[in-house]
Amino acid sequence: MVVITSESKLGRLLAKAPYWIILIGILLLLGALAYQPKISDDWHMLWKFQQANSAYDFVVGMYNNWTGRLWVNILPVIFLGDWKSELAYRIITIFQISLLPILVWYAARGEFAMKLTGQQLDAFLIFSILLWFALPNRAETVFWFSGNIVYLFPGVCGLMFIALVRHIVYHTSEVPTVYYPLILLVGFLSGASQEQVSVCALVSFTYFIVTRGWRNIVRLPLLICGSGLLLGMLVLFFAPGNSARVEKIAAPSVIEIIVRMGLYIPGAFFELGTGSIGKYILIGFLFVLTLYLPMTFDKARVRSLSLWMLLAITSLAVMTPATNFISVRTTFLSVVFLFAGLAAIIETRSLDIAQANYRRIILIVLSTLFVAENLNGLITNISLRAEFDHRWSIIGQKSNGTCDHAIHVPHIATQPSSLSYIQTPGHDREFLSALSRRLGCEVKHSSSTSDPLPNSFKPMKAIKFYLRH
Repeated sequence: MVVITSESKLGRLLAKAPYWIILIGILLLLGALAYQPKISDDWHMLWKFQQANSAYDFVVGMYNNWTGRLWVNILPVIFLGDWKSELAYRIITIFQISLLPILVWYAARGEFAMKLTGQQLDAFLIFSILLWFALPNRAETVFWFSGNIVYLFPGVCGLMFIALVRHIVYHTSEVPTVYYPLILLVGFLSGASQEQVSVCALVSFTYFIVTRGWRNIVRLPLLICGSGLLLGMLVLFFAPGNSARVEKIAAPSVIEIIVRMGLYIPGAFFELGTGSIGKYILIGFLFVLTLYLPMTFDKARVRSLSLWMLLAITSLAVMTPATNFISVRTTFLSVVFLFAGLAAIIETRSLDIAQANYRRIILIVLSTLFVAENLNGLITNISLRAEFDHRWSIIGQKSNGTCDHAIHVPHIATQPSSLSYIQTPGHDREFLSALSRRLGCEVKHSSSTSDPLPNSFKPMKAIKFYLRH
């Protein structure tokens, strides 16, 4: 058998290749994020902000009439409106995406796992890419601004809280007083961000106290962190806008709730039977299990695994009072916690050269898939942005007149990628109706046979035929 040593040319290439490939993938990912157009709720929030007398009035209005979620009420004020602000948030989103696996890895494995060199780094990168592929409905939970501030951003806040509490619990050294305001802030942001996040943060906080013994770990930093969490939860759950929004939809019966939750909880890891039916979740999970056999099941890791499985179920159970809002995107946290449980038990011990090279080749393959998907997402989103810009130019030209006739706009023809969010033709029609009321002009889809049909254009296929000529 031929063994590739680290001193050989091929060995040096294998050592550096995945990092450069991943860097290229991240740049393509930023491009795909930058070209994702504003969709539906993005515009509705922007219009509400423009109609408000001030940023304060907008935030208070949203809190009183729509939701108590902190990020939903604040971030549109900062990042919606002009392309520079939107681009800034897309850059922030890259940091969110990068922080997610780092926080999962640390919270599940502890500080020893953060010594990311050599084979430990390879293990972390393999895990990170597979987690990224497994995230449910990334087009809505990551790329869409209105979805990002409900799922990815709050999820990162929640994981920061869990990681912080874990650090305080497992370290007996005193925390400098100067960090107390930051600890309070992390707790508050986690509690006020989103219902699933805040309840899971509370469950994790309680779990650490119960399993570690409250007499041994309850210190002032932990009390400050917990106080921040409870304060944030009060702000979130007692917002007048929560009841105002729920009252607009008829409440389901007890039987309906039981049936919905009976399908929702077991179906969460199968994407509720939609999309890829959970294949990326299950394949990624099983792939990591196989790659890092045997598992380690000492007492500490079993305890950590039980915490993450409890949080995964809790994040789903939180939806019981709100089954009208169940969707694939509400399974986001459960998948993150499932992979955190996986990270808690895998063994990343040192391997011999042949085994290490095998995993390095796997990392290169995965990072290449990461690049390919992001490239496809970038090309697709460029096409989508061009179509939406064309549509807005038609509306802008014809709405300046007297609006004697309806404004006809083409359907969005580009087929979205896994990293592109657009509405269905039906929801798009509803958005045009809302836009019509705002403009005072009727805006509707064109029925001309010369205009494209919805989801009828494949950008990658168009490139292929263009290159033939």
